[in-house]
Amino acid sequence: MVVVNKEKAQEISKLYSEGWSLNKLAENFSISKSTIYYNVRKRFGLKHQTSRFNLSNKELLGEFLGLFAGDGNFEFDAAYHYRVTIFLSPKERKILNRTVHIISQLFGKKPWVWYNKRGNCYYVRVYGKRIFLLLKKFLSWGKNKTLTISFNDNVFRDRRLMKGIIRGLINSDGNIYEARLRISFGSISKTMIEQSESMLTILSVPHTYSTSAPHQNHKRFYTIAIEGEKKVLEFNSKIGLIDSEKQDILQSALNMRQSSSLEGYQLPN
Repeated sequence: MVVVNKEKAQEISKLYSEGWSLNKLAENFSISKSTIYYNVRKRFGLKHQTSRFNLSNKELLGEFLGLFAGDGNFEFDAAYHYRVTIFLSPKERKILNRTVHIISQLFGKKPWVWYNKRGNCYYVRVYGKRIFLLLKKFLSWGKNKTLTISFNDNVFRDRRLMKGIIRGLINSDGNIYEARLRISFGSISKTMIEQSESMLTILSVPHTYSTSAPHQNHKRFYTIAIEGEKKVLEFNSKIGLIDSEKQDILQSALNMRQSSSLEGYQLPN
């Protein structure tokens, strides 16, 4: 059996605590899984450290829940690890960096990030049963996650959590239309969008709700919109977006709208 020194064993233990599977560690260090077990657990008595969760920032937690609800996925991998993945557009690097920051702050470890050329999107992946259990505490979904995703009743007990959820939903599944000064986000999950509408009502943010008829093989789509300068300004003051390309677009549109209003105003003689 290959014997490694304590420094190498500590490095392996650290990577394992960050979510590396035994298969990945064995491939990376060119040693067998049994050797890893012997050197890390038996020979030196090292155990992977449980990452420290910090869930005190409810807005940050809500943002993670919204990101997962909009563009996330959960599954067991081949080694039966709990795997949570969020898929993000390559055009939105600020949201990618923001997502990495959120996961690192909440769960005490950095996620894996890589670009999938075939899917033209970034994968942000984190492992852990505790993260899965946290998601299930606040969210419910069935076999078809996109169609059935919904929030549990406990999210409505905390306004900070709801603010974060709306941010996450807009950053994952939202759009900003500059010409109409319009924020919108939607889903094929009727329950989730109706719940999002309830959150906006509780937070006193004016909005509209609409549905589009199903077309061919597509499901009915449900949309929430916040349109017009007054409503968008209210959204910005009560919720807002953080570290997002969408926020940059929104602010640019607001500045243009306010600038054109000033140009059209003439001082009295």
